[in-house]
Amino acid sequence: MLTLPSDDGKIQAEQVKELYDTHWNDVTHEHMVQPGLVYISHPTENGTTYSKSELEELSKVCRECGLPLVMDGARLGYGLASKDSDLSLADIARLCDVFYIGGTKIGALFGEAVVIINDDLKKDFRYLIKQKGGLLAKGRLLGIQFETLFEDGLYYEISNHAVEMAMMIREAFVEKGYSLRYDSKTNQQFPILPNDVLIKLGKSRCFPKCCEILYQLGYKKGKC
Repeated sequence: MLTLPSDDGKIQAEQVKELYDTHWNDVTHEHMVQPGLVYISHPTENGTTYSKSELEELSKVCRECGLPLVMDGARLGYGLASKDSDLSLADIARLCDVFYIGGTKIGALFGEAVVIINDDLKKDFRYLIKQKGGLLAKGRLLGIQFETLFEDGLYYEISNHAVEMAMMIREAFVEKGYSLRYDSKTNQQFPILPNDVLIKLGKSRCFPKCCEILYQLGYKKGKC
């Protein structure tokens, strides 16, 4: 895996092209990891989103270089609901070779839906059943979840509601004077809190994650 530096969780088309050219212009490239595809997340792990123009540029470079563009869509619904994003599901299907629609992060019990757009990548895909595990015995239950989510706009309704609630939380932190690590307009919010506030939160709501944060900051477990 070849990683690219990023401050906001997104990578740019020119970075991909530079890495691709650097690899093939190296006389010892056969001793290196060969670039095989470009993998992005929308939204990113930082809650940021790709614009249509950014994805179009990435898609163009990937096709010029013969690299499939794969989008991690574990939180895809929240990216589509973000007021900052001008990407539609149709845009994603047009510009990506593969993307997946997350289920568990939007209320499904289990599973993700992988969408393969590029016909060249569809061949023999189902042989992964033998190579990597097996056929899900009750697979119809997985499909029913996505059928239900995409009936009557439920998928978008859930996504919009989550983002609206996250914006309320964001605004509450901002009004109290706290800064945010990333300018995220999705349901992922990262307020920066001083240690004394973390301690107060730990006393009022003892979640394992909160305890772990306090522990990492040097406070003994059990004190929260």
